[in-house]
Amino acid sequence: MRKPLKIVRPWEPCAITVIGDPHLEEPSHSRGRFIEDMTRAHEAGDIIWIMGDLWSAILAGDIKRSTGAHRNAKLNADDEETVDDYVNDMIEGTAELLKPYADSIEVIMVGNHETAVIKHHQNDMVRGLIRELNHHKTRGVFESARIQHGGFACWLQLQFVLMSGDPPSRTGSVSQKGYFHHGGGGAAPVTKGMIDGARIKAGNWFDFGVIGHKHTQVFDRDRVTWMDDYGNIKTKDRDFAIVGGYSGDNEEGYDPADGGYRLNWSEEKFYHNEAQGSIRLTFRPFQRNNTNGCRRGIEIPESWEN
Repeated sequence: MRKPLKIVRPWEPCAITVIGDPHLEEPSHSRGRFIEDMTRAHEAGDIIWIMGDLWSAILAGDIKRSTGAHRNAKLNADDEETVDDYVNDMIEGTAELLKPYADSIEVIMVGNHETAVIKHHQNDMVRGLIRELNHHKTRGVFESARIQHGGFACWLQLQFVLMSGDPPSRTGSVSQKGYFHHGGGGAAPVTKGMIDGARIKAGNWFDFGVIGHKHTQVFDRDRVTWMDDYGNIKTKDRDFAIVGGYSGDNEEGYDPADGGYRLNWSEEKFYHNEAQGSIRLTFRPFQRNNTNGCRRGIEIPESWEN
């Protein structure tokens, strides 16, 4: 787990759009949905947080004299050329695709597919992509104004600061503690990943938590009760969400005899179409009875106003 990240914001509403598991080079990748979500978040001024598995990155085995010769990964479905430096090709093609959104992208995490590349090929593709995108980034929410590498799991402190007076001085603040984890295990077609959610909530305290990986879309809210140091009983809402992805859409199907067989989990096992699209975490700080707080909400892109 990487060191905690901290974002300091003025006392006004803000939102984080969480992008889960794009798998950009997959035949079943929903490119239109992905671009729509990225564009809408960018135009709304949201913080964009990518949960990992940008690519499937299934690379050739290290077989003697085997070149692999993967299909060109410039993210162009009509490009049938093959290349041997597939990892570099995917990084460059993805950087070109995401370049228009560089100023809104603040964190990119690694998923199980990227960590597999690190393990077997000693190459962190996310670090390479961040390096490319930071050439195009001109502003950001972190002091460095650079995209942060989120690792596989990451804590976030989102702090809202209230200023008043002339000259302005800090008179209050409120923080939201978030926990982002790429997720693990199987696709969980029955439980939708909530067993993983229960595991994470059992061992970690947070105001809001998000995982990806499952390619499902779930929102769960519970209330936690505790007693403070003065004997007062307090309750607090805790939010947990699983964000969908942008692959595994097999509505059109395919013919194995026409173009070959696809080794794609959801298509091969014929379980179901996977959940598609991002989620939007909204935060609205408030003052009431001399106390500071923050209202949270979770939206999905279909509910956004055009």
